[in-house]
Amino acid sequence: MNTINNNKNLRLFVALPVPETVVRFLQGVQISLKKQGFRASWSNTATMHLTLKFMGDTPAEMIDPIIGALEQTALAHEPFELRARGVGVFPSVKRARVIWTGVRSENEVLSDLHQLLDSNLGKTGVPRSKKRFSPHLTLARLKTRVDSHKLVEVIKAFQNVESDGFDCASLDLYQSVLTPSRAVHTRLFRAKLGLRTG
Repeated sequence: MNTINNNKNLRLFVALPVPETVVRFLQGVQISLKKQGFRASWSNTATMHLTLKFMGDTPAEMIDPIIGALEQTALAHEPFELRARGVGVFPSVKRARVIWTGVRSENEVLSDLHQLLDSNLGKTGVPRSKKRFSPHLTLARLKTRVDSHKLVEVIKAFQNVESDGFDCASLDLYQSVLTPSRAVHTRLFRAKLGLRTG
């Protein structure tokens, strides 16, 4: 088990890695969206990940218990398949600020994994999630207001566009460090699904 000897708070989150095949799919979706003329800050797909739990500033002494919760959660799940599909916006088409693509799993396995992870992390003192879990991959952050009718048309155009299926085989714990230009993510630990250590 990894230990970080640090008295500072760490900005942490748990995520599922995204393979190269999905990165290429997301790049294609971004290219199509850029042709719509959106003024936006576009996400770097090369560092894309599917966030399961954002913990924010967390005391360093909680790292070991958090890793234990990841291992406990991973033990309860075999690898499973996901697909990226469609396009949506947050918080609504009338006040859109973020463009994203959704993520789908068979038999609600992704939602079940999130609930178990949230429960196990809660036992370590990490606050439970209050918002409804909405798995997504952020494509862009809009800089200006966009006509809602145009957004509805775009959402409809992409509703059946999806990636090939991809296997999810691990839970990754990341530290996020904010810099003036971007957030730098460093993986601290990997818990392989169905296995005790990563």
